[in-house]
Amino acid sequence: MSERIVVAEELAQLFSALGSDTRIRILRELEERALCVGALAMRLDVTPSAISQHLTVLRNAGLVRSDRQGSFVHYRLTEDARERCRVALDSIVQPPPLQEDQPVKLGIVITQNDPETVFNTLRLALYSLEQGDQVRIFLSGKGVEIDQIDDPAFDVKAQAQAVVDAGGEFLACGICLKLRNSDGSEICPLSTLRDHYEVVRGSDRLVTV
Repeated sequence: MSERIVVAEELAQLFSALGSDTRIRILRELEERALCVGALAMRLDVTPSAISQHLTVLRNAGLVRSDRQGSFVHYRLTEDARERCRVALDSIVQPPPLQEDQPVKLGIVITQNDPETVFNTLRLALYSLEQGDQVRIFLSGKGVEIDQIDDPAFDVKAQAQAVVDAGGEFLACGICLKLRNSDGSEICPLSTLRDHYEVVRGSDRLVTV
């Protein structure tokens, strides 16, 4: 079987998993916290058996994983769930060509805390803002540790504040912050899967580091 056919089948499975309003609602619930079948059934007013079937579809698509805690099985989003959705969209939707000198809606997803990488990414964001573009930055995974980066060679905090002062917007994965016992900050405001999706969907150009 050719690689192109395999990729097409994976895309079809992913979009099929997202093609149910109940499964979308499940993903939104799991964005905030890990939940068991019973809790999801109560929140969504759906039978436990139906929830289990939907979770099986989401697991097969690589969007949800399960963890046993005592006698209960809790479900949560996989760490790469958002990235899988972004890559899937990028693979079939090509952005329209931009006219010269037309302002750009630049989306940036930062998933790491390497000082040099984050600093240079923020330099790009600031430069884009200076050109009159709109910049939205979503912090995910280790990226939510951005306001804890302390490196004398790369003043990430000052660069991030410069982006904010220039009109840039930061959003941060709420689950990632909670896993680090953080309530967020001006640079890392608690945000949701929908916010991440809107950054991806609403950007003319998207950069992920």
